[in-house]
Amino acid sequence: TFASFFLIFGLFSVAAGLLLIFLIFALLAAERKPEMGMLRALGMKRRHLVAVFLLEGLGYNLAAALVGAVLGVLVAFGIAGVMGQLVGEFLAIEPAWRPRDLVVAYTLGVVVTFLTVAIAAWRVSRLNIVAAVRDLPEPSLPRAGRRWLVFGVLGLLLGGLMLWGGKASDTLFLFAFGMSLLPLSVAAILRRFGVAARLLYSVASALVLAYWLLPDSLHNRLFGRMQGDIEMFFLSGVMMVAASTVLIVWNADMLTALVGAFGRSFRSWLPAVKIAVAYPLASRGRTGLTIAMFSLIIFSLVVMSTINANFMALFASDRAGAGWEITASQPPTNPIPDFRQALADAGVDTSGIAAVGRVLQMGPFQAQARQPGDEGWSNYPVSGFDAAFARESEAPLQLRAAGYESDQAVWEAVSEDPTLALVDANTLQSGGFGGGPVQFTIQGVERQGTTMQPVRIEIRSPLDNRVKQLTVVGVIDPEVSSLFGIYVGERAFQELFPEPASITYYLDVAPGADARALSRQIEAGLIRYGVQSSVIADEVAEQTSIARGFIRLIQGFMALGLVVGIAALGVVSFRAVVERRHQIGTLRAIGYRQSMVAAGFLLESTIVTALGVLSGLVLGLLLSRLVLFSEDFNESFQFETLIVPWGQIAFFAGLALAVALLMAYVPARQASRVSIVEALRYE
Repeated sequence: TFASFFLIFGLFSVAAGLLLIFLIFALLAAERKPEMGMLRALGMKRRHLVAVFLLEGLGYNLAAALVGAVLGVLVAFGIAGVMGQLVGEFLAIEPAWRPRDLVVAYTLGVVVTFLTVAIAAWRVSRLNIVAAVRDLPEPSLPRAGRRWLVFGVLGLLLGGLMLWGGKASDTLFLFAFGMSLLPLSVAAILRRFGVAARLLYSVASALVLAYWLLPDSLHNRLFGRMQGDIEMFFLSGVMMVAASTVLIVWNADMLTALVGAFGRSFRSWLPAVKIAVAYPLASRGRTGLTIAMFSLIIFSLVVMSTINANFMALFASDRAGAGWEITASQPPTNPIPDFRQALADAGVDTSGIAAVGRVLQMGPFQAQARQPGDEGWSNYPVSGFDAAFARESEAPLQLRAAGYESDQAVWEAVSEDPTLALVDANTLQSGGFGGGPVQFTIQGVERQGTTMQPVRIEIRSPLDNRVKQLTVVGVIDPEVSSLFGIYVGERAFQELFPEPASITYYLDVAPGADARALSRQIEAGLIRYGVQSSVIADEVAEQTSIARGFIRLIQGFMALGLVVGIAALGVVSFRAVVERRHQIGTLRAIGYRQSMVAAGFLLESTIVTALGVLSGLVLGLLLSRLVLFSEDFNESFQFETLIVPWGQIAFFAGLALAVALLMAYVPARQASRVSIVEALRYE
């Protein structure tokens, strides 16, 4: 599960890195455009240009992949160290590496980068010889070349095949990939026949976004229910960011109109602002690549932060302890006849205890469950509670069977009837990511609002293979995170498990009593029974802190992708100074001040970064809302409102913008100090 998490989230950084390679080769091609034009005019074939770029890229690739593999091992050791601190109490995690893994990582890096370089080299080798020799922009044709028609037809065939394969196998990844390819492929075909590029690409990207933003219920009604896992997170990010970037770069000239409309308020800086907006739009390719890099990383961070914030709020609510404040667990070898009396005999003041409930427990590997008719058994914990626990608990139910007037009535009925049971909300999930040894799901639960039709299940003792059939009449609300597993009455539990694995007493503390002090007194007074006492609020806080630490570890891992976006911005900014040296001289000659030139370069970087950050932020929040309120999630978890962690989002967005300004400062300062005479002579 850990490996899958880091693989999926690491793919965002990999995708950003591939975009950076394309960007670097686009800039190399722009810098060498006259040289390539002269070589083509002298008889060099396109394949020769491709070979030149491939050889150069391979040289970078072989060295960079080695550095990356070594740094990857160091990052992995750091991650293992942090994880060891987080879960060291439960799992022993020690950093380790094998030479074979390093070789595999190095080889994968070289191969993937080489393929990317090959595609980029083929792309930059397509140039107009006359325009290249004169260092002029490529001529804009009313319609695209034949290769776009070929790509469009191939895309249609591939998309249709994916749709068929996804539908036939109920695989959402294939189906969604095919649905995303179709509009883009149709746009490529129509572009060949002269349809306006802006209209085509805007409509195609809007259709892709509309598909990915379909509510889960509507998608299921239109296309049927299909199976998807965490890989959908990566696919949705790539497709939504790609569509959003295309939509932005083909309609970003509206920014120029906005600048003109509001230009009166900063008239003295208007010329610098207009150029800062216009120049990125003149190079849609490199601008789009830079926007996509920032958007991908911010998107992944926003989705992770938002989903985590909502789950933390759900599981760490005031209802987590079911109305109890202290738990006291003991092994069954030395049972306590009367808990209150035992405390009194030990000299503990019991006036601070308002109520006591008892729960007998079998751990997740000491009990099994399934639905009648299923072949295999699933490991799942089973607990038996007494009448006092049922009477005093404040554990709301997400669903309850019809005929019960309240949740409390269901709890009391289960404690009295040995044929009834309650289950936690995790059992309603169609399947957890990564599987695992502890996983039991119930199929076919028919719900009508907050009511459900009773469902039959079977539980088994692995020790003697005795089986007991039960009827599930309620599902515990996921907010009660301290209750996990199948819950039955004590009598039903003892029929199947005469010797429980552990006994836990739940205590409700009287108003004004100190729960932590009482917990320490209970543990000290009942030490001869082997009792271990803890405050439920402290346990929940510890569990959520571990989960929060793991999420932050993943966020830090994904935030490494921001380094790629920052590197891209630095490359573009430094290249812009060289590429526009003559333009800078002209502007200075007609009256631009040094401060205006510097401000123009800073604004360019800020605008591009802000567009990427804003795109990733909006898309991340939209996808988070769709995921949290989807039918799959609502089977187990019901979120009332979307909680947005604005603090974390502001930190990541502010970090990206601040570093973007920092990376643009040096080239902007360099541009402002260019000599007018030298700049005008520059070719």
